[in-house]
Amino acid sequence: MKHTYTYILFGKLAVGLFNLSLVHLLNAKNIQYTVGKFNNVADFFEEKKKWSDFIEIEYEDYFKIKNHLDKSSKTLKKQKKKFSFFKLFR
Repeated sequence: MKHTYTYILFGKLAVGLFNLSLVHLLNAKNIQYTVGKFNNVADFFEEKKKWSDFIEIEYEDYFKIKNHLDKSSKTLKKQKKKFSFFKLFR
């Protein structure tokens, strides 16, 4: 049996920006959101409890957003690891 997935974008501000344009969402700064793929209703409802709003999206949009979030996360981790002499005086 082949499983079909439902792709969801979570986050009220992200949903609003996504409704305007995917580009606006990907260019937004300081907005918390996530995406998920679900084939189990219980898993979806568990994640849904953490967020104020959600919208179903297409696989292509899910893939673009997921890649963007993964790249942003890696960049942020690299920036936090960098040592700066000037941080000692804050």
